[in-house]
Amino acid sequence: MHDFFVCNLNNLTQKYGARAYRYCLIECGHVGQNLSIVSNRLKIKSCAIGGFYDNKVKKVLKLSDNFYPLYSYVLG
Repeated sequence: MHDFFVCNLNNLTQKYGARAYRYCLIECGHVGQNLSIVSNRLKIKSCAIGGFYDNKVKKVLKLSDNFYPLYSYVLG
């Protein structure tokens, strides 16, 4: 399984202003860390991927302009 974490920056900016992107990255990191811990405990292989082509991912996932891919995980 290959999952992408995305954020809706427009919604977050309305609430958190200039700190929205930073908060989004922090939360994404927390979720990724928990995913790694749980998958390890369940003996499921996992791999965090931070390097990808944003525009290609947006196109494949059909994300609107206000959604941004941040992080990817492969499980299995």
